[in-house]
Amino acid sequence: MPASDTREAGLCVTPNNSVNIANLAPGKPLPGLPEIIGHSMAGLFNFMGQYAQRTEYFYQATISSLPVEQMPEEREFMREAKLAVEDVKVTYGSGRGAVRALDRISLSFQAGRLTLVTGPSGCGKTTLLSVLGCLLTSESGRSYLMGRLVTGLSEEERGRLRRQYIGYVFQAFRLFRSLSALENVLIALEISGSRGCQANDAARRALEVVGLADKWRLKPDELSGGEKQRVAIARALVNNPPIILADEPTASLDSASGERVAAMLLRFAEEDQRLVVVVSHDQQWLSLSNRTVVMRDGQIIEDKKAR
Repeated sequence: MPASDTREAGLCVTPNNSVNIANLAPGKPLPGLPEIIGHSMAGLFNFMGQYAQRTEYFYQATISSLPVEQMPEEREFMREAKLAVEDVKVTYGSGRGAVRALDRISLSFQAGRLTLVTGPSGCGKTTLLSVLGCLLTSESGRSYLMGRLVTGLSEEERGRLRRQYIGYVFQAFRLFRSLSALENVLIALEISGSRGCQANDAARRALEVVGLADKWRLKPDELSGGEKQRVAIARALVNNPPIILADEPTASLDSASGERVAAMLLRFAEEDQRLVVVVSHDQQWLSLSNRTVVMRDGQIIEDKKAR
């Protein structure tokens, strides 16, 4: 490769045939390896070492320099989906003890539908929800949120997207025992930078939506299990996110409370046109969900419209 060509590609071949990619330009392709090998094997090994150190930078810089419609190998349904993962893999552990939690999973989700993700314990349901919610980064594949490629973003950027677009409902409620129902909901607003009378009014409205307008002063220990979960739902809703992710939201509830919470989440999907994904073993969701995804051993074995 002529020296001028290597300089244009952001490379510099030194007199001892080593290759420097420190000035690699975002969006420009790497030169072919055969051309580098032509200089020397030492040059190849030098290039590989530097490339391994700078791969993440090159990928992020290249991707961020492209408009959404030009993302490499991006599929049309991924751009249209509010939430999607493509060919995602996640492995826990290493060596013989490694467990493939997600094995090349591809799914997309649309607004106005409640999707149930179910399967036996350890099948990868919660891991999938964590990847969808930008809480966990996959080792390979791509994740999309509101049409934007999330893969490669910093933790700070992912956190901003989570706060803006996603509301979480957890099995264990995750309420602060020393705070009232209203104060527990207000936390989500404060994290997003909203305070004062406006935030207080929004928190009260969220509690009213879940039927707890008269319980705003009570602390978690003064509430039933179903009421605690509804406070958690109010907290998830208070920033008005288009997406709600729920991890076993009825597992800790009696049947009557579970039915009420399930009907509430379904209403948020169908009437409010939110995107709702529920991970659960609870069989009542089979008759309520618009779509059921069944997982086993990190893979999708069934994906069907439930009704």
